[in-house]
This record gives sequence, structure tokens and C-alpha cells, in this order.
Amino acid sequence: MKNLLRVAILLALLLTSCQSSSPPEDADVSILFTDGACELLKAPDVEIPNPIRIAVKNPTENAYAIVIVTLRSGFTKADLESYKVADVPPSVDRIIDHMDPDLKGDWLVEELPMNSNTDYFVVCAQEGVGILSVPLALNSN
Repeated sequence: MKNLLRVAILLALLLTSCQSSSPPEDADVSILFTDGACELLKAPDVEIPNPIRIAVKNPTENAYAIVIVTLRSGFTKADLESYKVADVPPSVDRIIDHMDPDLKGDWLVEELPMNSNTDYFVVCAQEGVGILSVPLALNSN
């Protein structure tokens, strides 16, 4: 009987840990940080919802953030990705949102309204390092 109880507890713990690492079902965009990088788990296929729900999780011990930006005219995603200074790139026109998930925390979810005919860039950044990658560009029509 004790072994059966131990197995049941172990299964419950495994199910709980699997569920907490899965992105929230109602998120339109999900990003998971890993050591030194971020992974885009979910993004809209075709049409971008407005408002859009973005979920981010940081299971590491590093300080990471998601920054949603728009760019100045004439700049591209490549300009963002090539900027290797821990500061706001000169290509950035506006910072729309800054999401700081807790270290080893749960999913942080925010809902953002989007302006029509605007390109938004989702930037993964690390404190003291700057931009890691730009895993997603969104265009709100």
C-alpha cells in the first residue's frame, strides 16, 4: 500500500511540473527562456489578434526580459539583432512593453492592444548583455 501511495504522489508531482512548464492555453504568443537564449513556443499562424496575449517564462537563474518595440523608419529586424550593446538600440522608435518574468517563476501573461498598420518586434534580452534575439515580428493590419 505504501508503494502505491508513493507512486501516486510521484505521478501527481510529475503532472504538476509538466503542466506548469506548458504555456497558458489562452496565450497568442509564448516564449520560454533557456540559459543564454529564448525559445518561441507559440505564435499566431496568420491573423494577429488585437489585443494580443503574450506569455513568457524564465525557469533559469538569469535576469531576462521580453521587450516589445517599434522601429524608426528604414530600420529592420536585422538591425535589432546585430546591436550588441546593453542599451536601447538607436533603431528603436518606441518601447511598447517590457515584461520581466520572475527568476524560476511561473508564466507572466500580459495583454497588449495593437495599433493598425504597425510592425511590432518581440525582443529577448538579458540584463547586462542586451539583445539575445528577435524571435518574432508582428504586423497589425
